[in-house]
Amino acid sequence: MTKILKDLIPKDCLPFLDDIGVKGPLSAYNNKEALPSIRRFVIKHIQALNRTLIQLERARCTISPKSQFYIDGIKIVGFVCRAEGRTPNSVKVIKILKWKPYADIREARAFIGVCVYY
Repeated sequence: MTKILKDLIPKDCLPFLDDIGVKGPLSAYNNKEALPSIRRFVIKHIQALNRTLIQLERARCTISPKSQFYIDGIKIVGFVCRAEGRTPNSVKVIKILKWKPYADIREARAFIGVCVYY
C-alpha cells in the first residue's frame, strides 16, 4: 500500500497494512458552501478519496464490500481516530482498569507494556 499510495501519503491518506484511512480536510471552512447545498470540506474530502481510489484502481487493487466511507471516526489498532485527534478505545481502557493482579514478573511486564501503549 505504501508503494501504491506514496504520492498521497500523508496529505490524503494513511495506509496501515491492508486498511487505508483517507483523511478529511483539517478545517470545516466555517461550513461555507462550495456548490449549492454542498459544504466545502465535503468536496475536499471527496477529492482526497477520489485521488486515493484512482491510485488503487491503477494498481488493480480491489475494495472490500465491508469498506466504510464518510464516517466521523474509526476504531483502528485500539484507538479511536477523529478530527479532534486520537484517543484510546474505551473498551481497552476498561480492560486495563479491570486487569487481574499479576502472579509473576512476566505478567507485570505485559501489564506495563499495555499501559505504555495506551
